[in-house]
Amino acid sequence: MTGATPKMVEVLPAPSETAIVIGTAARAANPRLSATLAATAKKRPLVQGDAIVALHDGNRLYLAGSNDESDYFAVTWLLQQWGCRWYMPTAFGEVIPARSDLSVGTLAFAYAPPFEIRHYWTAWNGSEDGAEEFRHRNFMSLARLPGNGQELDAYTRDIAPPGGTGFTVPFSSPATARHIAAQIAPRYRDGKPISLAIADGLYENSDAGDRALITEYDPYMLRPSLTDAMMTLYNHVAGTLRQEYPDSKALIGGLAYVNVTLPPRLVSKIEPHLVMWIAPIDIDPNHAMDDPRSPPRLAYRQMVERWSKVMDRRLAIYDYDQGMLVWRDL
Repeated sequence: MTGATPKMVEVLPAPSETAIVIGTAARAANPRLSATLAATAKKRPLVQGDAIVALHDGNRLYLAGSNDESDYFAVTWLLQQWGCRWYMPTAFGEVIPARSDLSVGTLAFAYAPPFEIRHYWTAWNGSEDGAEEFRHRNFMSLARLPGNGQELDAYTRDIAPPGGTGFTVPFSSPATARHIAAQIAPRYRDGKPISLAIADGLYENSDAGDRALITEYDPYMLRPSLTDAMMTLYNHVAGTLRQEYPDSKALIGGLAYVNVTLPPRLVSKIEPHLVMWIAPIDIDPNHAMDDPRSPPRLAYRQMVERWSKVMDRRLAIYDYDQGMLVWRDL
């Protein structure tokens, strides 16, 4: 920005020298930073509680975060205050202003994002060149919840009814739950994340148990909603494994998608190790959830709120908003 090259050192200079102190060194040099970060970060995070602090104290500028990624975010935050922007990956989307002077005045800033998961997927044939730097410079993290990998059918296709597929396996049958639980038990026992996300396609079957759990028609997928049947399956699997391995911290992820997108109506208590993604693939991707011009998006907001409530906030959003490109608010 100025053409100057800062001197990088691993040992804190003498108190009389000006220094920008980053990350672990900053927290060690100024214990107040750790207290500020702890007070700022999300309490009881499910995956990762990010927070940053920037403090100008005498001839020291401290930049630190609640973890390694947040240390990076703290530095990025300062660079953005000085005018740097990253609009697309690689140097093509980089805007670095030329400045004759870089300075900070009074500064005591702390912030934590409202969402733990901030990421985007480079779909299909998109290039990943520069993507990781781009994500981190726009405050995106590596934090993940299981459930965005569509793996349920891999555990059920071998028990499909004659002539059927994984799309016709009964959700609510205890036999289905036992079959899945037996296959994923080793991963659950070892505390590894597990995805039971459904696949691309419509789920339909003639099982009496599933039919009894249908309470509404999905107007977006034009099929009966099987959400209550799916959540019954997830509860059976998670409950079985929790009883068998009570000390495991593994999370099991599911996907509210296609004709299991609408929130459950009958199943109101969800196993504590279950997390969900909601992927509203057929609901208007071009308007915000509070935009009065889009009744489907207003309805979607109610869906998100209901899912969040029933999941006790263990919900991630797979957003199809093609106009956003990237969410830049830390």
